[in-house]
Amino acid sequence: MAEAYATVFEVPAGTRHPTPFSPQLEPEAVGIRISAPPEVSYSPGESALEGGSFAYVPVSVTYRFSMAYGSRFGVIESHMTVMAVNASSGASYVAVLQQEDMAAVPREYPRVPRERLEQSFFTRYFTINLVDHLGLPMEEATYHVHLGLEAHQSNVATVVLKKRR
Repeated sequence: MAEAYATVFEVPAGTRHPTPFSPQLEPEAVGIRISAPPEVSYSPGESALEGGSFAYVPVSVTYRFSMAYGSRFGVIESHMTVMAVNASSGASYVAVLQQEDMAAVPREYPRVPRERLEQSFFTRYFTINLVDHLGLPMEEATYHVHLGLEAHQSNVATVVLKKRR
């Protein structure tokens, strides 16, 4: 069940549970979906968050894979990349979602037949601050954002970053 937040900007970066802003996947779908606010304003010289970031651009992520696919990775997020491309300049910013050495150690599970793993699925949710995660520059820009894991690519979310007037 999703925790109640009035706006996407109330969802803290690092949240690892569904929120009202978590993208939905079709019941039988596998893959990655993202959502982000279409426009984010910032005030130069002011911090949007305690950490000192000039803006909070929350990107909500939902992904679903078979247990067999997920078992190929120690920590799946350490294999996912997030990319933002500046629509005007073409400059791209890329980073892995999580450094493997910073991740919780995965639990050991008993051996399960591969066929059963192929038929079992898991769904995960999380939210990141795109500005912090990619070190985006403090400038007005339109970014096309997506996540990837091997051949799995998310939808593209477009975010306009604007100075508050």
